[in-house]
Amino acid sequence: MLRPGSSVSYNSAMHHVSIDAHPTEQAIIVRFDQSGESAVTHFSIAPPLSKRALLTISFRIHLKEMSPEVDIHALSNVVLQKCLFIPATSRSQLEQVLYFLQKRGTPRNSARSRSSSAIGSLCVSAIEHETKRYDLWIADMKKADSETQKKLKIAIRKQSMLLAACITLLTNLATDISVELKMVRRNLVSYLVKCLQMSSESPNALTTATVRFLLKLSIFDENRQVMEQNGTVEKLLKLFPIQDPELRKAVIMLLFNFSFDPKNMPKMVNGGLVPHMASLIESDNKALNLMYLLSCNDDAKAMLAYTDAIQLVSGWLKKRNAQLVCGPGGQGLDLLMEMSLESRDLMLIKVIRAISSHDGPTQNMFLKWIERLLEIAKKEGIDSSSESRSSFGLECLVPWMTTQLHEGIDESEEVTVLRDIKPLQLQIVIVCGTMARQLDAARLLVPLIDTFVLLLQSSQIDDEFVVQLLYVFLQLLKHKELSARLMTQDSALGAHMIDLMHDANAAVREVCDNALLIMGEHSEDWAKRIAGERFKWHNAQWLEMVERDDHEFAPYDDEDFGADFNFDTFDNDFDINEKLF
Repeated sequence: MLRPGSSVSYNSAMHHVSIDAHPTEQAIIVRFDQSGESAVTHFSIAPPLSKRALLTISFRIHLKEMSPEVDIHALSNVVLQKCLFIPATSRSQLEQVLYFLQKRGTPRNSARSRSSSAIGSLCVSAIEHETKRYDLWIADMKKADSETQKKLKIAIRKQSMLLAACITLLTNLATDISVELKMVRRNLVSYLVKCLQMSSESPNALTTATVRFLLKLSIFDENRQVMEQNGTVEKLLKLFPIQDPELRKAVIMLLFNFSFDPKNMPKMVNGGLVPHMASLIESDNKALNLMYLLSCNDDAKAMLAYTDAIQLVSGWLKKRNAQLVCGPGGQGLDLLMEMSLESRDLMLIKVIRAISSHDGPTQNMFLKWIERLLEIAKKEGIDSSSESRSSFGLECLVPWMTTQLHEGIDESEEVTVLRDIKPLQLQIVIVCGTMARQLDAARLLVPLIDTFVLLLQSSQIDDEFVVQLLYVFLQLLKHKELSARLMTQDSALGAHMIDLMHDANAAVREVCDNALLIMGEHSEDWAKRIAGERFKWHNAQWLEMVERDDHEFAPYDDEDFGADFNFDTFDNDFDINEKLF
């Protein structure tokens, strides 16, 4: 560094002059090599061992202002005039560095870093002090009276709020890596684990703040080792089940970072983490990632058999495979459809039907094929001359086959089963339920509503058939423009829904409840009717008692119970003519 008051001019003994921008301050750094003899002359330094040795000299030139209004060319002239050791041939390099400093703006990282290091030192000291005081309070509570214990609990609650504020502030200050390193050197990781232990019994703001900061620090191996030594994994497992979604997400991410160490895996499995993650994989991708790593453990694999994880993942896999087969624009599905219609391959059309059963964008890709499939169903679905043609039509089947749905409606259930008509009709109804999800396809089903109602009336003993028919009605009701057709005042469908809402089959009850809920939302009249029917059902025992013959109570007419009940003068402010709805 150049001493104050000294001046240096450029001379031929200076070599390899380089100009760079200071990494944090508003300054430029000039470096050059100079022979030892010249260095003695110009800098009055001790002579080197060899007069021919080269010395690397560096200067830091501070600049007062580098606002956008500063003229870089004029500023470079000033620098060259003041700093004669910069050769004129380095003007272009100097201007480039000055332009870079101007674009970077006025950095205050150094001052900010020093300030952050100080407001951070205070917080770490406060956390250290409060964690020690917490241990003293816990010891005092064991031998204190009830009044003192109450005061200590209040103090601990306030202390947790203070610690949460300090840790949150440290988390924000730790964006500066140099400040974070100073915190770690102050043994902050151990203090954070202590704070986690202090709040593990009743998770609060301190728990969330602590886990978030631990998550940030856990990206470094050294910090994770300190956490593991202090039993962080075990403390995190004690927090489950976690109701707070933000805290749960942070804990899962922190455990995910720990799961890459093989020695932590048995701790998580033995701590009961598998069932907790299995219940969350459907709504949390991080839980799914953690479950994948847990599944590498043999004990975890055995536990998975007692959860729904395998079924959920299998469903996602099938759905994802269906999307991959169809392609982003449906090109794969178009190819399959063309091949199946050209070759009449029964197995191929079964694959296509399986693809159509998945929700999402793949179903929209079938819309352009509906008319063609309808034509095939009409021509081949009722053609019994060829078993293969009839089977192919069955796989393409849609509810447009009115003749098939009407077949056997007037016959008894037993005769229809014997004629083996129901399997074909059931497949038609299942396809109808899939079509009814899409509005354009659902419009085609409106003419068949009366047919569906007749099928419902004639298929009461077949629960599977009833469930599929009710599902068709439920999907149609979800389309507002079609729901009015189903909810007329004299609609037989509504009456059947009300009759079936207390059916012995749970699936039938569930579909009926969902359908009646939609009907009640769309129609005030149906809402009143449904509410009345529910009221009657839930009060059936009371109504049965009221409607009993009076002779059941005859033996008590002559008895005196020591009370005189005059019902004629009883008034409960109830107006029989007042509307209930």
